[in-house]
Amino acid sequence: MNSALKVLYVDEQATPLEPLKLLLEMTADMQVEVASTLKEGMAMILDGQVDVVVYGCRIGDNACIEYLRKLRIEGHEIPVVMLSDAYNEKVKDEVLKLRNIAYMSRGDNPTKELILLTETIRGLLGRDLN
Repeated sequence: MNSALKVLYVDEQATPLEPLKLLLEMTADMQVEVASTLKEGMAMILDGQVDVVVYGCRIGDNACIEYLRKLRIEGHEIPVVMLSDAYNEKVKDEVLKLRNIAYMSRGDNPTKELILLTETIRGLLGRDLN
């Protein structure tokens, strides 16, 4: 049996982070920590206690791409799932150039989104689905 995946969910949006945290922990073998600022998220990554980062991002917010670039420039190869508020081909192409990153857009079906997010996290880490 695999130990729980340590997921960091970073999202500066006003959306409450706790519901997603609880859903991921209930439906998968994941331990989820949340950060409501990029600075807080970066500190948690530097602490080294994270297997994967789920990063909530608004389209048109260049800070999200710059954050991901900074991670890579500083040598952090931690897998990242960028969870965007809307699909944007240009942003997706830019993000995928940064290595070990998956791009998802939030949809109208939270259940389907949760399943896809769980599968994407496991895929990035090379973990089998339970």
